[in-house]
Amino acid sequence: NGGQDANAITYLTLANKLIHEINPSAITIAEEMSGMPGIAVPFKDGGIGFDYRMAMGIPDYWIKTLKERKDEDWKPTSIFWELTKTMIVIKHRGHPVKAESVKTELLKPVFAIG
Repeated sequence: NGGQDANAITYLTLANKLIHEINPSAITIAEEMSGMPGIAVPFKDGGIGFDYRMAMGIPDYWIKTLKERKDEDWKPTSIFWELTKTMIVIKHRGHPVKAESVKTELLKPVFAIG
């Protein structure tokens, strides 16, 4: 027990199940940072039922990099590690910035992995 809210997990599971029953082609994405097991695992397999997990470490990494480092101080190995370290067993999406966190003129390349 990591202090999870059982009611919230039940609600999210039922919401995902209902969404996919109403519209089987719908896609649901969980935005979370904890790496909670089962978040992007189908309900039938014991998961919460999201189709994807938003890899929030990636936007946080880019915000920190954009704010604290000059372009010439970026480390390619660090960038590669951040973009590839997520759990392989779940589908995920990563976006380099949170729109509300950085002015749009700072947003140069935007890409997704997963």
